[in-house]
Amino acid sequence: MAAPVLDRLGLDAVPHDGAPWPRLWWCPTGLLSFLPLHAAGCGAPDSGTWVIDRAVSSYTPTLRALVRARDGLNSLAPARPSPLVVALPETPGAEPLPGASREAELVAELFPARRLLAGTDATVDAVVQALAAHSWVHFSCHGVSELLSPSQSGLILHDGRLTASDAAAQRLGSPELAMLSACSTSQGGITLPDEAVHLMSSFQLAGYPHVIGTLWTVSDELATRLTEEFYASLARDISGGRRIDPAEALHRPVRSLRDRYAQAPHLWAAHIHTGP
Repeated sequence: MAAPVLDRLGLDAVPHDGAPWPRLWWCPTGLLSFLPLHAAGCGAPDSGTWVIDRAVSSYTPTLRALVRARDGLNSLAPARPSPLVVALPETPGAEPLPGASREAELVAELFPARRLLAGTDATVDAVVQALAAHSWVHFSCHGVSELLSPSQSGLILHDGRLTASDAAAQRLGSPELAMLSACSTSQGGITLPDEAVHLMSSFQLAGYPHVIGTLWTVSDELATRLTEEFYASLARDISGGRRIDPAEALHRPVRSLRDRYAQAPHLWAAHIHTGP
């Protein structure tokens, strides 16, 4: 399915070392929105036949959302940010997430000015109130997808759920990046699949140009490894005075995981980027 699209666009070869990666935006509708189009491919990882070897993929729920996200971009290289980190390694009634603590440590090592809301401090009200003061937010917690009522899908915090409706209702100052390191944050509903209602689109509606999320349940260990490489790449861009590129920063660790688990896309293809 993907090969004719790539061939038509002239994306027929793996970029040479040092060459900029071409970009590709997917706007799937209906049941296609549940598929990892960026992971299409066959053959060995070094065959050059995979989408992930020929372009950096991003998604957008609608073309209007992509235009809005581009309009919201800051053209200047950012100062070192102070991310809001929401981490729940232990959640009442849910399995432990040991990777949540490690992800919080990773962000703190790279961005010492971060603010941490963890454990009992990570309540719905506390998180909502803190969002406006930070251009970046990182969630490391459980996520739940409500296929019959996608507006009620949410991130599981200490005292309840931050729903897709809650997120979409936020009107923030200068949001830039939301990393939703939780399960199924890009999974919409099945009754009206053409309506892109899920956590990722809700955070875009709140004003975040760049949102990272997942198509399905993810491995805690692999998500932590991906998070480390993702933020290390962004930190290098900032240190070098370059504008951050979250799509490419995500592309690198996902491609690395693909090289290791090529025949098991459920382990590496869940994480996606939405935005410009």
